[in-house]
Amino acid sequence: RTYRRLPQDPPPTGVAGRTLEGRYYCADLDAHADISFEDDALLLATRGVFGRRRWRLAALSDTLFSMTALDPHAPMVEAMTVERHAS
Repeated sequence: RTYRRLPQDPPPTGVAGRTLEGRYYCADLDAHADISFEDDALLLATRGVFGRRRWRLAALSDTLFSMTALDPHAPMVEAMTVERHAS
């Protein structure tokens, strides 16, 4: 396990998440994902062989986001680390 110190005041999700908008593919899960803003909320929608799920993302740092499942019947909170690469 790796622990990193988080900033005392996380960046606004709108700022940290703006460059994440787009379509993604995860080979490990054979799943597709879309990250987009709806109003002021940053959302992650996943779909693949294990089903579909929607998450609300919140910035904890510029590279770490909390993921809160939007399904009230299957509540879950996870974390997502972002690897940013220059294009």
